[in-house]
Amino acid sequence: MGILQRLFGRESAVEVEMWKGIVLEISRAQVTGRDTAPLESVVDLLARSTASQRQRFYLELTFGGFDQDPRPIDHIEQIVDWAKVAEERHPDLVFWLTPGALLRHWLCLGKEYAVRTPDGAVVLVTATRPLLGQAAASAMRAYSRLESAGMLPDGILGVVAAERHRALVLLGHLRLDSAIGA
Repeated sequence: MGILQRLFGRESAVEVEMWKGIVLEISRAQVTGRDTAPLESVVDLLARSTASQRQRFYLELTFGGFDQDPRPIDHIEQIVDWAKVAEERHPDLVFWLTPGALLRHWLCLGKEYAVRTPDGAVVLVTATRPLLGQAAASAMRAYSRLESAGMLPDGILGVVAAERHRALVLLGHLRLDSAIGA
């Protein structure tokens, strides 16, 4: 299975173009060293791109050096630790993630967000308050970043409202097929 199929459920880059943004590979050394520094410049670039084009740009994360490990990423301790550190250091990270990356991130953050069933499906917890709180806090941090990038308040509000809608749509699907990359 190709990387595009694993990440997006599609084999062609043309089919993936609906998500404008960046695919950032975090190396095994960065994961084990808990190095989240690459996120800062990438998220700044996403904010500048979103501000200048008034269109949302997303971040898809991949993890290099774990290709031979058959476990889902939320079962790989080093990646789970890296995700928790990334969340702490980059509070607007959730705002920028593609839907698949967001679900994988929630799985890594802990069972209070999402769990994987024995058949591999992802089930979001029914108590969605922590997820909505996290999404709202992330959106507020992103608002500041977009404002610093020169985006006008009405444009920012539109992007933030679209993010809120995305989070609500994701949370409305309590059982998600693992084929979406979670």
